[in-house]
Amino acid sequence: MPSQRHDPYGVWRPGPVSPEISLTNMLFEIRRMNLHSLKEIFREYLMIVVGILTALGLEQLAANRHHAHMAAEAREHIVAEIRANVDEVRDSVKENRSRRDSIDKVIASLQEDIKKGVAADIINRNYQEDVHKSVHGVNLPGLRHEGWDVAVANLSASYIDSAALRRYSIAYSAQRDITSYIYQCLTSLISLPRLTDAQTDLEMQRVDPIELLKVLKQMSSAEGDVIGNLETLRRALENGLEEEKK
Repeated sequence: MPSQRHDPYGVWRPGPVSPEISLTNMLFEIRRMNLHSLKEIFREYLMIVVGILTALGLEQLAANRHHAHMAAEAREHIVAEIRANVDEVRDSVKENRSRRDSIDKVIASLQEDIKKGVAADIINRNYQEDVHKSVHGVNLPGLRHEGWDVAVANLSASYIDSAALRRYSIAYSAQRDITSYIYQCLTSLISLPRLTDAQTDLEMQRVDPIELLKVLKQMSSAEGDVIGNLETLRRALENGLEEEKK
């Protein structure tokens, strides 16, 4: 018990507390307070962690759903675009084959007349209409790539599964490379000034039959080269759609 003392005014007041008793009570209170506080802190911490993890999980779920939607939409546009390009290539191949067949028929007939020694003026008169109908230049397909460009630009292509993405990438690369190669070949195979001169001379009925034959064979060769490259392109595009057919 704390001691008491009488002050000069006659009032009894508590005496000084024993240091041992004060320290013991303080430690007991601290232990009791610490135990209670730790439980509260742990409970609050656990609630915060669970809340953060739940928020992150919901955010990731929403992001995954958004990415899946972006991938599906991009894939739909890409597949539709490749299919349209396949149809364009098929039509172009068909048209170029028809043109080459017409040119080859004129070539065969012209060769026969030259061998027979038919006069140049007669050849000029007889072949004007045939050459005019058969020589129309090379038909090239109008190939689109906007679907792929958009998918790459907005990063939706990165959410497409790797196997499909690889097929699409190869298809569009083939489309770009083969189209560029066709233009290069046409530049080297066809001399436009020579073709124009031959057509002009034929219209004026003063074309050299041998020169006309060379120009027609040049056109036939160019058509054949274009057809072969377009067929290669068609197969590459169809390979890009291989899994879509299943």
